[in-house]
Amino acid sequence: MCIFILGFMALLLYHLMTSVESLRLAEVVDGLTLPLAEGWDVLLVLWPALAFSFLGGIFSVLIIMKLWVPKAQSKTIETESK
Repeated sequence: MCIFILGFMALLLYHLMTSVESLRLAEVVDGLTLPLAEGWDVLLVLWPALAFSFLGGIFSVLIIMKLWVPKAQSKTIETESK
């Protein structure tokens, strides 16, 4: 399973590397478009959002494991003791 995840991560990294050069982050103020960042600089501007998404994913996995995995293990132990 880990090999498939690593392969998927490699595909996502390849896609990011090929598409990030065409990205442009701009702000519109009074009808004027002001460029904030282009290409790889977009990632530097958006790093707080990326970090929040990463930590939110980790938090979700930990909550799921905390709530559902112990219940599944306790059911297994109950069936083995009978």
